Amino acid sequence: MFASDRTRPVWRALAASCLVLSCIGAHAADSKKDQEQMRRLRQQLQQLQQEQATQQEAATRATQEKAAAEADLKKTRAEADAAKAASSRKAAVLSKDLQVATTERDALKAQLEEARAQLEKTGADLKATREKLAARDTQWAQLDASHKAQSASLASCVQHNVRLYQLGSELLTRWENKGLSEVLAQNEPFAQLKRVELENLADDYRDKLARERQPAGAASAP
Repeated sequence: MFASDRTRPVWRALAASCLVLSCIGAHAADSKKDQEQMRRLRQQLQQLQQEQATQQEAATRATQEKAAAEADLKKTRAEADAAKAASSRKAAVLSKDLQVATTERDALKAQLEEARAQLEKTGADLKATREKLAARDTQWAQLDASHKAQSASLASCVQHNVRLYQLGSELLTRWENKGLSEVLAQNEPFAQLKRVELENLADDYRDKLARERQPAGAASAP
């Protein structure tokens, strides 16, 4: 429709030119002036035909360009729709990934808080253990000092006990070796006893001293 509207005046001009040429050819074909007019009319007709062809080509080209533009527009719209759909899908995937990452972050945060609390508890337990160890070391030091003091006291007791045993043994030996005349001369309480009774009495005291004697190995006992 667009091409026919633009070429309609051209067809009218061509029809008018043909009519003029027919009239001129019929009435004055032998006149030079008329021949010149006919030549000009033919030139105008050729120009009109060329313009018509040019306009027809322009109309065809415009139609083709319009069709190409419409195709490009359709393609662009399709690409835009596809890009929009892809963007929507990508946004949905990113949103899901964000939710997963947020959940993982919250879980890691909870684990971190739990680990921090456990670390604080472990630190407190370690401090309490160190305090107990320090108290035990102090107690061990006190026990060691007490043990050393007891060992020294026990060694002193053993020495005194050994010396006491020696003195008792010497005393009994002396009483055993005394003669009856010496006993009577000193007016001792044992003067009225017989020799056998005196020996039995000496043996009895020796046994008592032996039982009361502290063994030498007891000094090294813990």
